Amino acid sequence: MDNQYFLDKFEEELCKYTGAPYCVLVDSCTNAIFLCLERLKETSYVPYEHYITIPKNTYIGVPHSIVNAGYVLEFSDEKWRGSYELSNTPIMDSAVDFHKGMYQKGYMQCLSFQQKKRLNIGKGGAILLDNADDYEALKSLAFDGRSQVKTIEHWTKGFHMNMTPDQAAQGLLILNQINLRPDNQGSYLDYPDLTKVKYFKE
Repeated sequence: MDNQYFLDKFEEELCKYTGAPYCVLVDSCTNAIFLCLERLKETSYVPYEHYITIPKNTYIGVPHSIVNAGYVLEFSDEKWRGSYELSNTPIMDSAVDFHKGMYQKGYMQCLSFQQKKRLNIGKGGAILLDNADDYEALKSLAFDGRSQVKTIEHWTKGFHMNMTPDQAAQGLLILNQINLRPDNQGSYLDYPDLTKVKYFKE
């Protein structure tokens, strides 16, 4: 059994559990959001330097991903639970939400497997989606621009944000027992007001 088996199998089982047609494994939810933003720039769905609004009470990695991807950040007073949308995009931050059948059609839904999450690998994340082209592009972006379906001459822009086989193997073990774990959703109440961070004001 080679290492790719665990990656492919974890993707497959996550799709079955969440109801998503496709799943891209990555190294964190923060980077999942960043990669989705990079993909949207490629498709011109969300042009470079476009405004993106998120709730002011969220994980600090989310606004960093928006800024690092070249977009203009804005905060709102949105009260959310489980998941929320990044405005003007089909991206959903679902870092604190993991339950059966959770996938929402048309979205790039970003998950976290950090140690405090329900599926707590310790590090890692995933992107749930339903578009085959986006799936192939995001897998390549997350793995140094290496394409699984094309030769080396076709490798392109990429980032080193892929999940490792040992993390996928651990994820499979936990997912097999997930129904024994509480199904608790986080909310805006779990996070500080990021409008107070001086960096984002600048």
